[in-house]
Amino acid sequence: MPDTRTIVFRGIAVSVIRKASVRRIGLRVDAQDNVSVTAPLGTQDERILAALEGRHDWILNSRQKMHERHDATFRPETLEFGDLEVHVKRRATPNVEVRISAPDAVPEVTAPFDMPLAVVRGIVEPHVPRLRESRDSMIKGMPARLSYVTGERHLLWGEKMELVTVDWARPGVRVEDGRIVMGLVPGMGLAERRELMRHFYRQCVLCELGPIVARYEELMGREIAGITCRFMKSRWGSCTPQTRTIRVNCMLARYPRPLLEYVVVHEMCHFVERGHGRAFRELEARYFPECGKATAFLDRVAGEILI
Repeated sequence: MPDTRTIVFRGIAVSVIRKASVRRIGLRVDAQDNVSVTAPLGTQDERILAALEGRHDWILNSRQKMHERHDATFRPETLEFGDLEVHVKRRATPNVEVRISAPDAVPEVTAPFDMPLAVVRGIVEPHVPRLRESRDSMIKGMPARLSYVTGERHLLWGEKMELVTVDWARPGVRVEDGRIVMGLVPGMGLAERRELMRHFYRQCVLCELGPIVARYEELMGREIAGITCRFMKSRWGSCTPQTRTIRVNCMLARYPRPLLEYVVVHEMCHFVERGHGRAFRELEARYFPECGKATAFLDRVAGEILI
């Protein structure tokens, strides 16, 4: 039977689950900001606390991200410079980073939790002309947003297909006679239609992942402990090397299948090499020789993620 208990780490209640089937300590933060640890049966609290201490900044940042994503009452701090509004993201970091968030062209600054907003403003202010220019340039290059109505052309695995909307008892999307059929219930607006299409894309990606994962696990001699698919605003994929888990963007279903394959390979390479240096690039090219073309293509269509 699993051994489940709660310990307190720096004022944070952490649920600890010890199982005989677990080989290493794993850490998770869920959508409600709850922190949990899985560990091999018999692992001492001291070892778990040491692992938590080593990931303290990650825990703080993960809880903050979950708060931003899932708390309906969350409103970011903002700095206004005329027509430019800069969102402030708080993180456990000693540095301040100013950037334009792709692909939605939102000016952002990442700052330490305890840095006064006035100090953040003073750091951002010299960057305002560059931020404004970058924002305007990015907006100009954005593709037109889709309306998800009959007659539009939508991509599926690189092929343009006509969208047809019909009335169904339950909402859903499927492919029929070379067209994408979207079943709607009365009152479904643009946001609901967009989410319906993203869910359809997610199912399409999940159907393709099995053979891709099996192939590259054998070729690379690396096992993936878990792979999931979801919508991500600014990434085609991400991974956690410590737990050998991968996330891929559902919007990859819009493009030719080899691009999904490339993203899986890219993330698996991070199990071996953390950064994007020469060793990583050589490893990636060994298993996916067309990685340069794939990267260039995905960079070019990054602005389409939000359509």
